[in-house]
Amino acid sequence: MSNITFEQVDEIALGFAEALAATNHNKDKISKDAIELAIAWVANRQDREKIFKQNFPNWQKLTPETTMQFEPG
Repeated sequence: MSNITFEQVDEIALGFAEALAATNHNKDKISKDAIELAIAWVANRQDREKIFKQNFPNWQKLTPETTMQFEPG
């Protein structure tokens, strides 16, 4: 994904850096690893959105006229 901006990555990277610093992570690599994690996080937004929509679809009210097909389970 080549259209990622620094602003998109910077705030997320800070969160990752804080999380990495809280563990016993190599302190020399925290910034680099945090930036790489943040870039991957921004780049994979569409995948997370698909998972979210699949797990939390738009619910419809059930009425006697509902024609939705339900599957067991």
